[in-house]
Parts: sequence; C-alpha cells; structure tokens
Amino acid sequence: MGLIDEPVKELQSPVDTKISEIQSMGEVEDMDTYQTARFLDVDSNDTETMDKIKSIVEHFKVNGKTNFSDIAKSIHEIEVEIGSPGLGEKRIPRIYRYIKLLAQSQRVQNELSAYKRN
Repeated sequence: MGLIDEPVKELQSPVDTKISEIQSMGEVEDMDTYQTARFLDVDSNDTETMDKIKSIVEHFKVNGKTNFSDIAKSIHEIEVEIGSPGLGEKRIPRIYRYIKLLAQSQRVQNELSAYKRN
C-alpha cells in the first residue's frame, strides 16, 4: 500500500472564520453592532432588526458606552429593569422601544432644564 495523493485541505482558524463571516455581512460597518447582534442571537440578514440594533448601539455610544462589554452590560440591565417580554412580544423591539422612550425622556428633561435657566 502506498500513500494516497489527496490535496491538502487548509484549516481555517476560528478568527479567519469570524473575519470572513463579518466580511460577508457587508451591511454591518460597526463591530459593536455585529457583536451586539450575536449577543442578542439575531440573524444578521434581518435588516429591520439589525437597524434597531444599530440604533440601540448608537444610543449607548452617545451615552458613553465605548465598547461591546459596556453595551452588553447595559442591555442586560435594561432587560432586568423592564422584565421579560409578554406573550407575542419580541425581545429586540421591546428593548428598542424602551431606549427610544428613554431618549425622548432625556430630551424633554434637557429642554426643561434649559427652560428653567432662562
């Protein structure tokens, strides 16, 4: 018996796999958005949900959360605060709505503060 001549398959490292996965997404410009989508177990091809996640990440970045671990911790804190979604309610839209309401509340508070000073 002799050696079988088969082409050698190149092994891909987990890092190479992740990089190619990110590059194939195309729509995600921001690594924090990508990581948050994975953290929330979201399909990156769902553009509507990815847009919501991008808004969530932007909200946290504007408010001083500069890396993924801070963003993930903040999302977890919000989920603990608002509780589990009700029957038929989805997780991402619930978090997104809460953050939008929080942002509106902050804008109103800023306007009230500015009004009081004048």
